[in-house]
Amino acid sequence: MVVDGAEAVPSRPARFFCPVATCPSSDPARAPGWASVHNMLHHIDSHLAGTLQGDVPANWLQTNGRQRCRVCGLSVSTRHEVHPTCRPQDRAGVGGGAQRADDPTLPSFHDIQVQSAAMPAALELAPDLVGQVLRDFPTDTAPGACGLRVQHLREAGSPGDQQTLISHLTAVVNLMVQGQVCADAAPVLAGAVLVAVPKPKGGVRPIAIGEVLRRLVGKCLMRSVREDAAITSAQLKLESGYPLGLKRLSTPPALGCGGGGCGRGPFSGPRKMGGVVLWATDLALRASPLDLALFFLDDGVIAGDVADVGQALSEVQRRGAALGLQLNLSKCEVVGVGRLDADMLRSHLPDELLFKPDGTSRLQWNFELLGAAVGDVTFHAIHATSCAGHCRVVHSMRCCPPRGLSPALQLFDSSVRDCFAALTGLHLDAAQWEQAARALSYAGLGLRSTTADAPAAFLASLGACLDTCRAIDPSYADAGLAVEVEVVEAVDALNRNRAAPLAAHLALGMKQKSLTAATDEASWVRQLASCSLTSRALLRSEAEPGARAFLAATPSGPKRIETALFVTELRQRLGVPDAAADAWCPKCDGVLDALSLHAATCSATMQFATCSAGGLSEREAGNALRRPADVYLPCLRGSPAALDLAITAAQQQETLAQAGNKALAAAQAYAQHKAAHLDTARLCESQGIKFLPMVVESSDAWEPAASKVLLQISRAAAARTGADAALLHADLLQELCVTIRAHRARAVLRRRAELVDEAPLPCWQTFVTLFFTCLPLEILCNGV
Repeated sequence: MVVDGAEAVPSRPARFFCPVATCPSSDPARAPGWASVHNMLHHIDSHLAGTLQGDVPANWLQTNGRQRCRVCGLSVSTRHEVHPTCRPQDRAGVGGGAQRADDPTLPSFHDIQVQSAAMPAALELAPDLVGQVLRDFPTDTAPGACGLRVQHLREAGSPGDQQTLISHLTAVVNLMVQGQVCADAAPVLAGAVLVAVPKPKGGVRPIAIGEVLRRLVGKCLMRSVREDAAITSAQLKLESGYPLGLKRLSTPPALGCGGGGCGRGPFSGPRKMGGVVLWATDLALRASPLDLALFFLDDGVIAGDVADVGQALSEVQRRGAALGLQLNLSKCEVVGVGRLDADMLRSHLPDELLFKPDGTSRLQWNFELLGAAVGDVTFHAIHATSCAGHCRVVHSMRCCPPRGLSPALQLFDSSVRDCFAALTGLHLDAAQWEQAARALSYAGLGLRSTTADAPAAFLASLGACLDTCRAIDPSYADAGLAVEVEVVEAVDALNRNRAAPLAAHLALGMKQKSLTAATDEASWVRQLASCSLTSRALLRSEAEPGARAFLAATPSGPKRIETALFVTELRQRLGVPDAAADAWCPKCDGVLDALSLHAATCSATMQFATCSAGGLSEREAGNALRRPADVYLPCLRGSPAALDLAITAAQQQETLAQAGNKALAAAQAYAQHKAAHLDTARLCESQGIKFLPMVVESSDAWEPAASKVLLQISRAAAARTGADAALLHADLLQELCVTIRAHRARAVLRRRAELVDEAPLPCWQTFVTLFFTCLPLEILCNGV
């Protein structure tokens, strides 16, 4: 192909001419040419189809990423190999155009089907497996083209008879596994809906969403061979190193990963292939002197000494060319560590990889490897704040020593705190924020402090991969990890938040969850030791499973809680005062404390609860036709039961001393009182009915016996509907928690609102109110 460039005719843009020497359109002096290769393709197809004389040179097709279609023989991109309109014929093996020059011995689709008869028989999936996979299928997953959702399959059966549905569904799944789906339904089941997802660096990535039935079959097959696949691929994973390759420590010069490194060489080069990298290339690179060679589909990373990386790159290009693939150097990146520059690397790497078209260097010093930031402090800070998710930050914490991440983690924690204040309007002090950062089981909000958790994450990750790293590199950490500077610093930082110091070798052998739990326990003990008796009773009540259920509830349906009520309960949980001083309760003669705890025990609140229960107290007082409980169950654990619901508060003065030292002491004491009152428990037992007080504290912390009853009810409902018992139990606790805490929050807000209405306004506030009341409406609208 001849290109008429700007050098030949400065006033005229570059033109492209036919590559066939005998074609008149190949003469730049007489032919007008084309503005681009794409515009010339119709002329090239005329040569390939035989309309015009002359053969198109093979090197021209290869240079421009074109080849002859296997069916029609016209030009097509090497990425597609076959025109979309020719694919049906290609699948049927009926090529109507040029001969398949790329591989004349390629078997037809019929031959493949005949050969598949000698393959092992398809798996026979059991109904239990299909049912388990169906229950584990994400409920909010997107449907395919037909609109069938997972929830449709779950609700297709009759209540209490899910086994029939599972048996029929298993028959359909096995039919698809064996490839016996009818020809009309197969294209629909194998089809997918394309969704365009924006790429981080521009462009879109087509995501195919297949039918739910086909995905169900795939999940069942993967579940059935999961154990065998894990055993088979264990050695391959060890050689590849991608699950554990980020936690190695090495001496400089090294490819830096915070204070650690991925290899001993001062150079790394991530690669992106234009096609699938075959396993032979992957094995050959991993057998080379490289420190790191990872490939997944068409993406790869190689790292090591400069000369080794240069040889590996040449090997990738050589093997790719043999397979008809080409390495796209414009999409490759070179990352160096140490005293390197692009000129030093020209003898080992292509110029296209090292320099931009304008001559500037493409060599980088900061990059992301498997989600972890590798580079300077500024890059770490940008990475930590841009991902905006605690889980991804934890990944960086596990891969990098805390010292290098400290500024970025402090910035991330500050952003989380500012976001919490903006959403809730609560500006917490240091002690309250320390409580919010603890786990829910320690009366916290689960807003973890990445600065405090970073040492635990790094030590747990480093210790977990020690044996595997030594299997890859026998000389790794010969002196032991406990003496490494990064490990010593991380252990010191960890021990500052613990009650008792922990040795380095013990910390390296523990899980991150255990290390952070010990930190939470130390913070929990410190808070209990420094707070009042009432605060201790409230903290122990808030730490119970039922009390923290509203934080995990999805705000919809019966689990929806209004914003003002939710924020009020957050204040109650964290001990944030509602007022600067105590005041008289507007509903009774009691004192409304600054934390508004009185609202849960106010006599007006208790009177409202008694009236809403239907006047049971009057019946009990007369002892005539007395109803001893609220709910009668004909069968609970094999016998009739009477459930008597009651609510108490952890700060009740009668049991405050016990509640401050033991969780649920107030609920247990009230349950014993309910059973002994008017000899109710004995009278019910004489009638063959088991009396069960269902006592819950105002935080929704349930008394142990009542908690067991709720679990039993959830299991019975799960057996009837076929749902998961744990999910039903969690939903039940969440609904009850939202109901009880919303009622308490309304009592708090009602009293605070009445106090504001009764309080006289200061002089300046009265003046402002009167001034704006007297202003004309048009003046207010104009902003004057």
